[in-house]
Amino acid sequence: MILKSRLEAILKATENTDTLLDVGCDHAYLAIEAVKRGCAKRVIASDINEGPLKKAEENINKAGLIREIDIRLGSGIEVISENEADTVVIAGMGGILITEILDKNPALSGSVSAYILQPMNSKEDLRRYLINNGYTIDYEILAEERGKIYSILKVLNKKQPPYEKEIFYHTGNLLNLRNTDKELILKYIGNTARKFTKIKESLKSAQTENAKQASYIDMLLEELVWLKSEILKN
Repeated sequence: MILKSRLEAILKATENTDTLLDVGCDHAYLAIEAVKRGCAKRVIASDINEGPLKKAEENINKAGLIREIDIRLGSGIEVISENEADTVVIAGMGGILITEILDKNPALSGSVSAYILQPMNSKEDLRRYLINNGYTIDYEILAEERGKIYSILKVLNKKQPPYEKEIFYHTGNLLNLRNTDKELILKYIGNTARKFTKIKESLKSAQTENAKQASYIDMLLEELVWLKSEILKN
């Protein structure tokens, strides 16, 4: 099965997994490939809706993996018990929703060794939550699909210090990426710089007196210039 670049990047981060939980598995493409390629010995494929799970079951049966992939109906990581899965994938959801899933049952979320997270938005909020709540962002992967660049976070269940650079909360630590070429990194930096510049211009056009916010955006733009120069050195 040929996976799209976003799922392919997520799959690479699941390597050497014993039991994988795929939250919101949709049609189980990731679950199937994780077993077929030896990334995970066993997969629990869950979804909150019955429709996708029925399609997932059909695909799993066709792949002959009904013994290796367990299908469960439910929300978030509540479908497993403590220590049942060592790695959890939560992809294609908002960053705030992901934080809520992790925060709902601390004992359960704390029993998982690693998470692969792919937020659709609110990435800064997710990174701040992780670092402020005892998680380590081990590395990130960038993947481009249909002109959009996605961030995939490999997260470990141990504490890390705050980022030294504020920009890393917005972009991730681009100096510690895996499976990402320099051209895509520079494109991502350019997209981010344009976004911040647009915000800065909107502050001016609105004639706001929010000097603190404008100063914050200026700092982020300066750090992006620094980050780009560091990427170009390597």
